[in-house]
Amino acid sequence: AGLLPPEFCRTNLVLPLRLEDGLLTIAMADPSDIFKRENLEMLLGLRLNVVMAKGKDLEQRIGAVYGALPDEAEAAPDVMEEIDIVIEDTQEETNVEELLTSSGVPPVVRVVHAVLSEALRRGASDIHIEPRLKYTAVRFRIDGLLQDRMRLPPNVQAAVASRIKVLAKMDIAEKRRPQDGRITVRAPERMVDLRVSTLPTMHGENIVLRLLDLGGTVRHIEALGLDPDNLERVRKVVRRPQGILICTGPTGSGKTTMLYSLLREHLRPTSSYGTIEDPVEYYIESAAQVHVREKTGLSFPVALRSMLRQDPDVILVGEIRDRETAQIAFQAALTGHLVLSTLHTNSAVATVTRLVNLGVERYLIASGIEAVIAQRLLRALCERCRRPTQPEGDVLRLLDLRPEEVGEIQKGVGCEHCNQTGYVGRSGVFEVLEFTDRLRELILAGSRQSELLEVARDDGMRTLFEDALGKVQAGLTTLDEVLRVLGPRAVAGRPCPGCAGPLEPTFAVCPLCGYEVRRLCPKCSTHLVEEWKYCPTCGRPCNSELEECTTGTCAP
Repeated sequence: AGLLPPEFCRTNLVLPLRLEDGLLTIAMADPSDIFKRENLEMLLGLRLNVVMAKGKDLEQRIGAVYGALPDEAEAAPDVMEEIDIVIEDTQEETNVEELLTSSGVPPVVRVVHAVLSEALRRGASDIHIEPRLKYTAVRFRIDGLLQDRMRLPPNVQAAVASRIKVLAKMDIAEKRRPQDGRITVRAPERMVDLRVSTLPTMHGENIVLRLLDLGGTVRHIEALGLDPDNLERVRKVVRRPQGILICTGPTGSGKTTMLYSLLREHLRPTSSYGTIEDPVEYYIESAAQVHVREKTGLSFPVALRSMLRQDPDVILVGEIRDRETAQIAFQAALTGHLVLSTLHTNSAVATVTRLVNLGVERYLIASGIEAVIAQRLLRALCERCRRPTQPEGDVLRLLDLRPEEVGEIQKGVGCEHCNQTGYVGRSGVFEVLEFTDRLRELILAGSRQSELLEVARDDGMRTLFEDALGKVQAGLTTLDEVLRVLGPRAVAGRPCPGCAGPLEPTFAVCPLCGYEVRRLCPKCSTHLVEEWKYCPTCGRPCNSELEECTTGTCAP
């Protein structure tokens, strides 16, 4: 009976009866299900002797062997059986061939446990199991980037998929439709929730597992990478008694970590706290935490309405996904509650446009929001192998920077500590937009996003790019990382490095302070790069005369 989980036996109406000399006698309600039989053979690594039994008889026998199904099982589908994973304390690569040929535990079980163990040991956030023509690739996402870790033989892929489906309580016979499931893993000193997603592809089922550390410690806000000015702004906002504070950015940019750090900053014994998430990612002892379950009708709007009747002071809403959730959150903010939540936008000022598109009235946005924090995660340089270097010209051009704007920077050369990558861990870059009276007036007037950005910068907001550049100059990350995460820098609407005034793409010098933005050929007005000796368009030498003429209006 210990060969298969009870829930799997109940769902698939199968029951192991006897194991002798590698031959497992198993009762099935439908012995003609060839796919299920093949999956069980690969999964268990045993030969099967299948006997037929009536469905009702099997249900009764399974209940007698494993115990009756609890009445509350359907009402609480998230209660998962735990599997134990031993994290090996070694830096050696996993030997797939050895796992598949050694005796004892079925080979597929060893392979899956080895994959999970290595992913936990290396601090991966996601596991990708990708079937290809000649092999199955196993890749881990570490510090935001995917890394190849193993190659499995193609004939093992189906068995690995079946093993993971069994653990996640999925239908192992269903291979034509996507499925979702969960696995709870108990490792030494940690509990990890695995969100499993399968997708049928040409060469088999693609499987992705998202790792969520259930025992993770909420980080201090000082440890997130905020500079002193932004840290002071955020602390000031989170101490306000009501309003909305929104964290924005793409998936995996650290928004939930920031929300919980803000919640930790606010925690006091005289206040009431609640969180509404899908799933709950950190546990706070003094907070009422709700796991959203759309299938049972416990959606974000329903949970948020109910939470408001629980007399909370601070509410953390995992994500504002729709108009209804947004409307309730803003009403809560205007009736004496502090609401912390997230959105998916590219910048802080874009949050206004996103909320308007969701159907939130501008007067609610202007009066309800206290601040918006846009953020990204950049890989941090390895402190053991970083060395001084000069910025590369190609990267400078893509970021629209001059060498003198950057100065000497650092670069990781690679060592054992950083696995030859030059980076260890990640650090945040931030854009903290505090809502001032001027900004609220512009929002009510329906001003454009560019106007909101200009006023925000006048009020002291540093953009994501400026914060990232400051971390490059401090030796914490690289321009390559800035380019990878933030992308090439658009010149349009760029603030002047000298006075922060607005610049048009055609400007060679700032009209407000005279800062030289770019060098233009006096003959054909081509944008010239610092190291060029001749203009590539007209062939004019880039000599000292060119240094004196930056407007492109001089006679040739």
